[in-house]
Amino acid sequence: MNVSVKRILLATDGSEDARLAARAATNLAKGMGAELCVAHAWNPVHPGYPSVAGAEYYHLYEREARRVLEAEVDEIEALGGIVAEPRLLHGPR
Repeated sequence: MNVSVKRILLATDGSEDARLAARAATNLAKGMGAELCVAHAWNPVHPGYPSVAGAEYYHLYEREARRVLEAEVDEIEALGGIVAEPRLLHGPR
């Protein structure tokens, strides 16, 4: 059976393990001629006062989540990988 893979999904949380997975996925994608779809999912933390955390600090959580995603994309591209669709996913506000 000959299978042609065009895209590989990589989820990241910015951890060292995620960076290792990104290297492996990049090598796999390059070997197969595939693109990487990179995703980072986040949800604002609601420590004790959800309305305050959600309303006043939401943009800070989103900015940090975007930074994690962009850092992973930069690392993949530095390794020679092609990122097709970086996606920032989040839970309910």
